Amino acid sequence: AVEPAARRIHTAEGYELPYDALVLAVGAVPKPGLAHAEPFDERHTAGCRVLLQRVRDGRIGSLAFVEPPAPTRPFDLYDLAIDTAVRLRRARVDADLALVTAEPAPLAVLGPRAAAVLRSTLGAHGVRVVESAYVREIGHGEIELAPLSRRIVAERAVAAPRLSGPRLDHLPCDSDGFLPVDPGGRVPWVDGVYAAGDCTSFPVKHPSLAAQQADAVAASVVADAGLAVAAEPFTPVLRGMLPSRLRWYVEAPLTGGKGDATRLSALPLWNSPL
Repeated sequence: AVEPAARRIHTAEGYELPYDALVLAVGAVPKPGLAHAEPFDERHTAGCRVLLQRVRDGRIGSLAFVEPPAPTRPFDLYDLAIDTAVRLRRARVDADLALVTAEPAPLAVLGPRAAAVLRSTLGAHGVRVVESAYVREIGHGEIELAPLSRRIVAERAVAAPRLSGPRLDHLPCDSDGFLPVDPGGRVPWVDGVYAAGDCTSFPVKHPSLAAQQADAVAASVVADAGLAVAAEPFTPVLRGMLPSRLRWYVEAPLTGGKGDATRLSALPLWNSPL
């Protein structure tokens, strides 16, 4: 919990710590996963490894990868789908793979060109993409989708979790528990509190965006301490790689404007600090 009036935080271990400025970067919280699906996140890796090994051994003949509605962290799920397809082909194992996404295209946030590259690559690797679909129920050997009451064949499913915010006591939050922030990373209505990364209400979750938010927060903390520094408001540009086996660098401004400003290249599109 945070006590803004007293400028003090309480930790889960029972400590009380004072602060002059507080920067929150506590991340998001995975929501409970789909019933009868294997969760895929940093806390659940052993079960996923066992499931994929059963697919490679030929004991499971069909598998679906499920990307739920945002907010989520979908990049690793696409990596997993392509990596699984490559390993199955090398092992000469025949299995039916599908990727179900609630978005209108694979990683649609990156824009039409990047989505088209990813859709084509998934198809070339034998992964069928089902777009604009929500999982209604996972049954025996099939998954029921909404809308339109569609069904796909899948003996098992691997699902990325939806995310919620930390819901810290005495701080404002949206309906999902995320912290609202201004372009400088300041949490409104509380002095001296800032936030960056997945715990904020910015809907897209990615390490490159968290780093840009952290830069904005650093400038705000210094400016609010009375030093003359240039403002560095958060202007989101997602930078990363399309699923790692593709080796395509992608830079996607997330400005909400029309058109597709995303850049794709086999070479890095930005300078990496030493």
